[in-house]
Amino acid sequence: MTISPEYDYAQATHSYGFTDVKTVSDRHQQIMSGKEPDNTGVEMGVIHTRAVVHLPDAGWIVVDHLATDRPHVITPLWHFHPDCTVECDGQSVVTVDEGVGNLRIQPIGDICWEIELVAGREGPDFQGWYSALHDSKVPNTCACYSASIDHSTTLAWVLQPGKGALSEVTITRLPAPERAIHLLLTFPAKPPIEVAIRLDDAIPMCLSNGEPVSGHCAVLV
Repeated sequence: MTISPEYDYAQATHSYGFTDVKTVSDRHQQIMSGKEPDNTGVEMGVIHTRAVVHLPDAGWIVVDHLATDRPHVITPLWHFHPDCTVECDGQSVVTVDEGVGNLRIQPIGDICWEIELVAGREGPDFQGWYSALHDSKVPNTCACYSASIDHSTTLAWVLQPGKGALSEVTITRLPAPERAIHLLLTFPAKPPIEVAIRLDDAIPMCLSNGEPVSGHCAVLV
C-alpha cells in the first residue's frame, strides 16, 4: 500500500477459488443452515489480482489481472447506492442524478462487455440488494458486466466522480508488458495524467519520458 500526495495505491490477490453466482448462493444457504458447504463447481485454477489507484481530483483506476490456463466467463459486478439512478452509456455505466455527485465507470481494453442492470432480483442468483442493517434489505442497482476470456487477461476501469453530467474520459492505452498497464488519461477540463501500473514490481517499465517505474505505480502529470 502507498499513500502519497500524488496518488494512493493498494493491491491484493485472491486465489481461493471462483464459481458462478448460483453456486455461491447455494453455498451461503448451506452455511446459514449449519451445513458443511459443498465445494463442487469451485474453480481453483484462477488467480485474481486487483490494484486500485486513487488520483486526487480525478478519480480511481482499478486494474484486474486474471491468471488462468483455460477459457472462462467473467462477471465483474458494480454495486450502487439505492438512491442512484444508473444508466448504460455504451460500455460505461453512469449515474445521472441532477444536482448531486455522480459516478461514471468506464472499462478500458478490447473486451466487448454485455451489461445488465439488475435491481431487487429474487431467485437462486439473488442480485441487486442493499443492506444497511442485518436482516434488512432494499433494492439497489447492480451493473453486471459479462464477457468470455480465453487466457490470462489484464483489464482496467476508470471510475470518474463529479457533480452533474459526466463525459467519458479520453483514454490512450500505451504499450505495456503482461501484468501491467500504461495509460494516458484526458479528463474534461483537467490536465492529462499518465499512469503506469505493474502488478509485479520486477517487471521492467518506463514512463513516456524514459523515467523508469519504481514500485508498483508511477504518475506523471
